Amino acid sequence: MIVGKVVGNVVCTPKHPALIGIRLLLIRQYVSGQPKGLMVAGDPLQTAGAGEFVYLVDSSEAAASFRRGKVPVDLAVVGIIDRYNSTKCTLT
Repeated sequence: MIVGKVVGNVVCTPKHPALIGIRLLLIRQYVSGQPKGLMVAGDPLQTAGAGEFVYLVDSSEAAASFRRGKVPVDLAVVGIIDRYNSTKCTLT
């Protein structure tokens, strides 16, 4: 599982036909509570917005999360984090 924060949207044209109608989000990855690099993820939920913390899956699990056949993505948002409890790190 990967934790990140939505920092924006990605708009691209042209794109693979299987990606039509799929939102692409710009995500800041967090590792042990520290912000790391930026990633692009598909959003099968269509509900994540800027400023929200999300958890993501990668690889074949990401493609399977869309439930509409083979979608060419390597990273997908599968949930929105409401609360994060840890003594080792905090998300801001």
